[in-house]
Amino acid sequence: MFLANPIPDLVHPWLPPTPHTVLLAGVLNRVLKPLLDMGSLQPVAGMTVCIRVSDTRLAFWLSVDQGQFRPRRWTATPDVTIAASAGDFWRLLQREEDPDTLFFRRRLVMEGNTEAALLIKNVLASC
Repeated sequence: MFLANPIPDLVHPWLPPTPHTVLLAGVLNRVLKPLLDMGSLQPVAGMTVCIRVSDTRLAFWLSVDQGQFRPRRWTATPDVTIAASAGDFWRLLQREEDPDTLFFRRRLVMEGNTEAALLIKNVLASC
């Protein structure tokens, strides 16, 4: 399975988040945070969100805490998983594609807490 944990459970809690997740959290705080009303993300504060790039082996685990995007460690059961191909994420960032269109075409997948996933999608679509 894609999200299988390659690190033994005894060691895992002491390891830091993966470098690419730390980098993404920093970029989101620098670029996206000024465009968002971070208060609108308060209902998902503390939840673990996995952003999975489906055509690569990349997955990012993040949360929103105290008005900041924070890197999280790998978890087998994130509260929300949002997945799409790299190209589809790029088209979303460039505003060439609407998230609802991708969702109904099954190219954007949201799993887990669907209420939280829809809130995240709507907040991101509004900026």
